[in-house]
This record gives sequence, structure tokens and C-alpha cells, in this order.
Amino acid sequence: MSGFATAEACEAAYYAALQAADAEAMIVVWADMPEVVCMHPGPNARPQIGFRAVLEGWLGVFSRALDVRILPVCLWREGDANLAVHVGEERIVRAGELAPSGLLHYCNTYRRFPEGWRMVAHLATPQAASVIPIPRVSQGLH
Repeated sequence: MSGFATAEACEAAYYAALQAADAEAMIVVWADMPEVVCMHPGPNARPQIGFRAVLEGWLGVFSRALDVRILPVCLWREGDANLAVHVGEERIVRAGELAPSGLLHYCNTYRRFPEGWRMVAHLATPQAASVIPIPRVSQGLH
């Protein structure tokens, strides 16, 4: 199986596979190696480590009828010739709605292999219910 020409192309294929609930397309996105990791959002979320565990996790997600659209917005990218990290928001639009009603934050990591770019890590987490203020640190002695 060949990979993707860029990390951005791999990310686009990932979200297309997710939106279509297409397990075959999702398989193509992920690197087939024991070091990959995926963590879906939710109260019982646990890291799925290894290609087989990641694929089984996606089969579980795809077995539920999720009648939503996911609009990814990449907010930050960093990388080099062989590794790329993308951080952003997955805006959730429920069936019959026009505007997003939910928000997840994501971090996707991609690695370039001889055959092209593949995903090696995905972490999604819900938006915090409220912002907790960070206390100011004293700049001097009391």
C-alpha cells in the first residue's frame, strides 16, 4: 500500500474516511506498525496501541450510526521532512443543523515512510466545560 504525498493529504484522507465511516479508507491512512496510537474522546477513553487495536477501535466507532458532519480546522502545524504534528478543532455539526454544536480538540501525528506519509497518532478530547483561571505567579517576595 502506498502512502500520501504530504501530511496534509493524509489528514484530508483521514477525515474523509471518518466522515464516510469507511474502514477500508481508514486502513490506508494509518501506518501498519505496532507503535501507532489512537485515543477517541469519551469518559471511558483509553489509548489503543498498535495497528490492530487502532483498527478495531475504528470498527467500533463505525458500527454506531453517527449522524454528524465533522469539520476539521487545523490551528497549528509543525514538522520536518519526516514527521508532522497537526493540532486543531473538530467542529461537530449534527444532522439537521447548520452550525457546529460540539467541539473536539485534536492532535494528529504523521510520519513519512518510503512509500509516503501515514498517520501514527490521533488524540481527540472534548472541549473543557469551563475555563479554569490560572493563578498569577508572584513576581517577587512577600
